[in-house]
Amino acid sequence: MAFISGVLGSIGIMIKRIADYDLRAYATPQNYFTYLFCLAVFLSGLYTWAFVDPTFAEYRHFWVGLITARPVGVAPGAALHIILFDLFLIYLPFTRSMHYVTRIFAFFLIRWDDEPNRRGSKLEGELIKLFGEKPTWAAPHIKQGKTWGEQVVK
Repeated sequence: MAFISGVLGSIGIMIKRIADYDLRAYATPQNYFTYLFCLAVFLSGLYTWAFVDPTFAEYRHFWVGLITARPVGVAPGAALHIILFDLFLIYLPFTRSMHYVTRIFAFFLIRWDDEPNRRGSKLEGELIKLFGEKPTWAAPHIKQGKTWGEQVVK
């Protein structure tokens, strides 16, 4: 199901980006390369599953062999998928797709780590200290020479 959804999604997002003028304006050549790369990974996985290794036993043995330093041979179709997937994992941090990973951290560490600011709490002490600092940058809405505390008081 994942490979089929991935193939359809990769094709669908390319069509959507090309067909929608508003989205096309924000798409870079790297975006289209990423979509094609994802499509290649999903297609190679679908091919491997359908024609080479339906249970992915070879695939699992390859990774076990890699981790235990006992390499095993795999069929060419499985090898192609493994190579493409590995290259994709290397390429992934350099794409916009990393925001999916950072969104997970933002949700769990910002939304769930949200603690109330109670009088006398450790958080209140930290905030009071920060409000005493002066901004080190300038902007039209920031008054130079005033602390953060003075900035927020009318």
